[in-house]
Amino acid sequence: MAGQVVENVRRARWAVEPNGSFATEIAIGSFVDSRMTEDSLKLELMNPLETPGILQQHLDGYPSKVFMPKSAKAGFACNLAGQNRSVTGANSTTPNDSIPLIVVFGAESRGAGTTINDAGATTTVFIVASASGLSQGGAIALATGTGGAMECREIKTISSNTVTLKLALSSAPANGSQVYGCWTYYLAAIDGGTAVSMQLACEGQDDNDRWLLKGGQIASAPKLDVAPGTIPKLTWDFLFADWKYADGVNTTMNLTSSALSDQNLSDSGIVSVLDSEFRIAPHSSSALANTLIHAPQITITPQLQYGPHKTPAGTQTIKQFVRLRNAPACVGEFVVPFEDQTWFTARDAETPYGLFYQIGTGSKGGTMISIPHIVVDDVQREGVDGIAGQRVKWYCRLDSQTTANSTSLQKSAIRIHVF
Repeated sequence: MAGQVVENVRRARWAVEPNGSFATEIAIGSFVDSRMTEDSLKLELMNPLETPGILQQHLDGYPSKVFMPKSAKAGFACNLAGQNRSVTGANSTTPNDSIPLIVVFGAESRGAGTTINDAGATTTVFIVASASGLSQGGAIALATGTGGAMECREIKTISSNTVTLKLALSSAPANGSQVYGCWTYYLAAIDGGTAVSMQLACEGQDDNDRWLLKGGQIASAPKLDVAPGTIPKLTWDFLFADWKYADGVNTTMNLTSSALSDQNLSDSGIVSVLDSEFRIAPHSSSALANTLIHAPQITITPQLQYGPHKTPAGTQTIKQFVRLRNAPACVGEFVVPFEDQTWFTARDAETPYGLFYQIGTGSKGGTMISIPHIVVDDVQREGVDGIAGQRVKWYCRLDSQTTANSTSLQKSAIRIHVF
């Protein structure tokens, strides 16, 4: 008998299945190692049998069962991590934690850095040496904060090499200073011709414990945990159309690789919600003043949903997954002290705001969650740790500030920028 092994000593790798290649095995060399959190991976490998219900002539008789379509589930959590590097030029290395974001949101925009080429730059408008690596709806990061802290801002418009930001920086960038490119994950899985899917390769400590899950998409919406003082996380619940024993016989890949050293999966880019900024800015102004919200409780809830396109000729009856309408795409709430009627007035006027939650400002990089167009739809008074407070609830709409507003990136109702 083989020796017993520990359950949570594992390796997981993932890859994006391009549109049109649903559940087609990808070479293991194209997979990226996952940094999902220890103890979070839960696998369910299903190969169900169902009785055909054949009439029996004995009281205890029972027919043999028929195999039904296979499927698998995988639940896991990932740290919401920055790049631990500021992208000064084009960068093609896929961050470890980005694969689920690409698959569920639908696409990424790989921003490239540049420099300020403007002695008269302001906090919202400036000329760059080249805007070819920047996009409306994308974001940039500049060291314009106090003590050179990084500030991430979304791009409102680009005209030639002139960039206009949605929200002002703390100070105008100096001529010749670096503009860092961000990678942006945005809602682009608009129909069956754009949706992609995921493969997950899992290994346990025992060589017999090796599996390939194919044709994956979310079974339920991802959960964001971004509370102050925590390490921000995304929790995922994926459904896969098929799975195989990854032994080089049932699959091309044979998962018997040597264990990774602990340095291969470091805390690169992972920061806590510390020295971070939660800002809500009215669309009517780009001014930075009065946009910083001191909220002890912050909830951002994506409501993305996918459904299978089923067919007898599909992989275990599934041709692909298609994103369904489940509007609004995101809702949320925050709690702040009750100081005046601002949020009640905003609800009554249906004032459009942009929500920008930047986590991390230093050399390890960071992320910014952007909900570019929110509207307050409920405000309730409540006590918060003995302090008079109020709970403000909101829903999102399409981005209405990018002037071109014709591409999925420019319209996206949710974006996650990584720098």
